[in-house]
Amino acid sequence: MKTAITPFIYSLVIGSMLFVGCGDDDINIADFNGERTTQLVNTFDHGVLPAHDRLVNAVEQLEQDLETLTTTPDAQNLAAAQEQWRQTTQIWKACELYAIGDIGDSFIRFRLQRWPIDIEGIEEQLATSEMIDENFVASRGSSVIGLSTIEYLLFNPEDDTILQKLSLDTQYSAYLLALGQFLSTQAKTLQADWSAYGSTFTTSDGLGLDGGQNMLANSLVFFLEES
Repeated sequence: MKTAITPFIYSLVIGSMLFVGCGDDDINIADFNGERTTQLVNTFDHGVLPAHDRLVNAVEQLEQDLETLTTTPDAQNLAAAQEQWRQTTQIWKACELYAIGDIGDSFIRFRLQRWPIDIEGIEEQLATSEMIDENFVASRGSSVIGLSTIEYLLFNPEDDTILQKLSLDTQYSAYLLALGQFLSTQAKTLQADWSAYGSTFTTSDGLGLDGGQNMLANSLVFFLEES
């Protein structure tokens, strides 16, 4: 799925890049720092926070839809879970732009989505005799958990086959349900991490690689190249 960059985010980052690229010996550096800080605050308030609020809401709805599906596996509930997965993934792609600084260093994004997945590893999880719950999922590697693993379980290979597995294979249902619970926890953790990191990010007004504008610009370039 291609990376989704909202027009607001795109304009903020491009504006930051242009601003940094403008040189004028007569302009006071303190004025530049103030402008950069203002842009970073606007990005945080109107970009970062709303994006992660939407992610938490979307993942919570996905968790509910997966619970409904595993409790009552029918075509309608499967379609609802599939659609919510699409919406959640689209929202997550917008959040990925902000995997920078301490947030990027935490690698939590890989717990939310990792590609490619390990199909053989996923099948091994499904074949286990262990109790599958959120703690089980949390103890596994990123290539067998997250949104991409949910995609594999919800869309592969045919709807009728998936519904049969949900009806007959308790481990399949348990894994899908636990993945939803795990994602909800991770999304809330990421939201809290950004709230804690916000003051650091908005005051990172330097021109170095660890400056907020440069981190955003580099992240945008990376995701545009990947899309």
